[in-house]
Amino acid sequence: MSRTTTGRTYKRGGRWWVDFTIDGHRTRRALNDADGKPVKTAEAARRELDRLTRPVTATAEVERLRLVSDALRHAETTADAAIEAARPRLALADAWTTYVGSMNRPQSGEATMRQYSLQWAAFVRWMAERRPEAPALADVTAEDAEAYLVDLAGRLAAGTVNKHRALLDLVFRVLGEREPLPAGSPFAKITPRRAVQAHREELRPETLWRVFEAANGELRRLLFVGLYSGQRLADCALLTWEQVDLRAGFITFRPQKTRRLDSVVSVPLVAHLRSELETTPEAERQGYVVPEVAAHYLANRDRVTDRVQALFRRCG
Repeated sequence: MSRTTTGRTYKRGGRWWVDFTIDGHRTRRALNDADGKPVKTAEAARRELDRLTRPVTATAEVERLRLVSDALRHAETTADAAIEAARPRLALADAWTTYVGSMNRPQSGEATMRQYSLQWAAFVRWMAERRPEAPALADVTAEDAEAYLVDLAGRLAAGTVNKHRALLDLVFRVLGEREPLPAGSPFAKITPRRAVQAHREELRPETLWRVFEAANGELRRLLFVGLYSGQRLADCALLTWEQVDLRAGFITFRPQKTRRLDSVVSVPLVAHLRSELETTPEAERQGYVVPEVAAHYLANRDRVTDRVQALFRRCG
């Protein structure tokens, strides 16, 4: 609290006097100069009054400056808070589009980006159901991240959960460079789950033929392509007629897994696969070789994987 000071000088009986009050305590006395002699002029009397009250007035000035400084700091803090509150917050529903347009994200392949978009959409749906009061990217907490992955772990394999965690952490880290995230990525400190390596049993010929007998339509053709060309599921599902040369007897394609390397692979058409493909009339050999499977794969590749795995389980 600042101290109050009032004072005056006056002349009485040929002497200059001072009369001042500090915080209610009044002082009156005749004025002498530094040599102990009576002050003779009004100007000298005022200087002496200033000397006597300077410690108090100086303290009051310091206090006043401190109050002004505190007020300025408060005003700056309030202004910063107002600016932050007025800043548009990135909604979870809009985050994927923003991520895709970010120049600082990894340049993933088309198929990978499709899968990433499905994983992000699943998380957005989960947040909308479990935490509707948290619609923005900055609203997601570490507790939300952990709860979501625990939920996934109850339904998916550890390796798949790890892929979801990696994608979600990536999106938050990339967008965190442009969107204020007080705690950074909520997935950053979650340890990947330990995947148990499944030992695959050798597929016996009789089991394989049971699978082919049980399969029908495009699923049967998909299995034919995979068995006789050795391609991965993605390449089989997205195989186009342009990549198939029935006359020369070759399938030529760029593997999805190494697409960025721009490597081209050619595999010969064996008799069984050629016979299967030739059942499609020449006029209809356009677009994808298995168009329905390709559409499902492009929408959600897990659906195709699940169908194939379910077929093998049924056939033992």
